[in-house]
Amino acid sequence: MTKENDLLTVEGIKNCLATRFIGTDIYIFDNIDSTNDYAMSLAKEGALDGTVVLADSQNKGKGRLGRSWFSPRGVNLYLSVVLRPKTALEHITLITFASAIALVRAINDIANIEAHIKWPNDVLINNKKAAGILTEANTEANKLNFCVIGMGINVNLNINDLPLDLRDKATSIMAETEKAIDRTALLCSLLKHIEDMYNILAEGDFNRIIEEWKSFAITLNRDVRIQSGNKVIEGIAVDIDNNGALLVTDRNGIIQRVLSGDVI
Repeated sequence: MTKENDLLTVEGIKNCLATRFIGTDIYIFDNIDSTNDYAMSLAKEGALDGTVVLADSQNKGKGRLGRSWFSPRGVNLYLSVVLRPKTALEHITLITFASAIALVRAINDIANIEAHIKWPNDVLINNKKAAGILTEANTEANKLNFCVIGMGINVNLNINDLPLDLRDKATSIMAETEKAIDRTALLCSLLKHIEDMYNILAEGDFNRIIEEWKSFAITLNRDVRIQSGNKVIEGIAVDIDNNGALLVTDRNGIIQRVLSGDVI
């Protein structure tokens, strides 16, 4: 597969898309600062539930905690999806969990390789990061107006093209399968699984999301060290609660509830 026949086009995507509403509106850019920023702007202007923003490269790709996302041209997927869930603000983490499940399912479908989830939102293949998810929300008076799910997925990235400081901890689907991946096919599978998971969320079946997330998780039942703000928590990750917080039994035997942080 060459870059020429792996171009992302609205026509190509819609020809393979099997969703009801996600992807009804698709915006594709050759280059953009951030798909999440653009999707947030569209959502504020009234973009439909399921609107998708794609870019072939990003200048200011966004990761968690204000970090950047390495976004070279023509090899990966950088996308954001506008969602307008009718769910409580406290369940925002479950939207991220549902999206991570969708991505793991899609990777397995298209690449036939096992992927896992590292709490809260990294997707790993062979213990190296292949994708990240950033959820941004618009709220008022403890009400969720809409959210944007952003994903950066290393698809056909050559590991030698990664910055030196990322080569020992990042990977791509192509690097792990030793074959080029059809980005359009992966995207269509991903959007279908996002819609399926979104429907489960809309039905209020939160336990199903949590249990499936656990089935893909590599964080649970392991010794962890978590940097959460200025606090460091060490212990064993024993579970997640109904809102997606990580439960850690610390060195004193006390269960700590961790809402966000970096897990080692």
